[in-house]
Amino acid sequence: MAQADPHDQQQQSPYQQQGPHQQQGPQQQGPQQETPQTKPPADRNDPNDKNAQYQLDTAVAKKQSDLYEQDKGVVEQRYKALKAAQDGYAAARKEQAAAWEELVRKRDRIKAALDCKLGESRRTELEHCWSKNTSDTLPPEQQEKCDTPDTAYCAGLPRDVEQLGQRIGEITDRAAAAKRCVTFADATYDRLVKLPAELAGAIKKLTGRAVELEQAVCAQSGSDDERNYVLYLQLSDDIDQLDADRAEPTAYGLKLRYWFAKLIDWREVSFCLQTTIFRYETWQRLRTEALKARRDNLVAVVLEECRHEPDDTGGDPGQSPPEPTPQQPCGSSTGGGYRASNQA
Repeated sequence: MAQADPHDQQQQSPYQQQGPHQQQGPQQQGPQQETPQTKPPADRNDPNDKNAQYQLDTAVAKKQSDLYEQDKGVVEQRYKALKAAQDGYAAARKEQAAAWEELVRKRDRIKAALDCKLGESRRTELEHCWSKNTSDTLPPEQQEKCDTPDTAYCAGLPRDVEQLGQRIGEITDRAAAAKRCVTFADATYDRLVKLPAELAGAIKKLTGRAVELEQAVCAQSGSDDERNYVLYLQLSDDIDQLDADRAEPTAYGLKLRYWFAKLIDWREVSFCLQTTIFRYETWQRLRTEALKARRDNLVAVVLEECRHEPDDTGGDPGQSPPEPTPQQPCGSSTGGGYRASNQA
């Protein structure tokens, strides 16, 4: 009799060998072990936890609302000033064009005179020292990279306060940096938006410094050439800064709108980080208060957590009712007790 090819028959698992209504798991050898009874899950509707979470969410929402409410008027004033600055800038720039050209010519004359008095190597050395010290003494807000607010970072922070606690140091550092960037964005925008009204005064002030320095450089005696060269570097930097601000009207308008957007963006990042820190600190406070409340009511807490919840038969869920224990007279025991020992 030919044997069937084993490849022509599909192997069936113990589940497939039985009917659809008789599928059971593979039989186990030996007696089956009873599944241990697990502790009932914690009460997810604990009023203390629910109230604490509600208080936390309420406090955080109020904190965020307060931050925006306190700052709303400041931003609104800056927004209103934007259109007036754009409208008045072109006329102010045109009006001060001759004064600006004269200021630039004075700077060039001062540079030419100092080049004749100081060698190139010494000038290069003074320029290097000037650049290094101006960079080292910048205010903290000008040392931050404030061009691109990292809005994704705060949006990606976890809501779980315990996870926040693991990163709270990093979050605090970023919040401090965001505040500095808010200050920098505000200062940059304010300087630009005030430029149409203050351009004439700024050029006049720089021109006065240039006249004074040119006289000192051209003096026949008692001239400190190295000091005058450093003063020239300072004056030149200030002129370059004003020149960067007094761009063509179209470029000025774009820069003005750019920094208005940045001061909004940095506020959103700063408020988000401040609210996150506030959320963590408030959670710590509420947790401390909750622990104190538990300690003050410790007896009730223990009894509540260790209570037995009977099932329909009067016993614990999943357990058989205990066998009744025969009652014995007081003072008696299975071992004879006190009365049996005395009779002995």
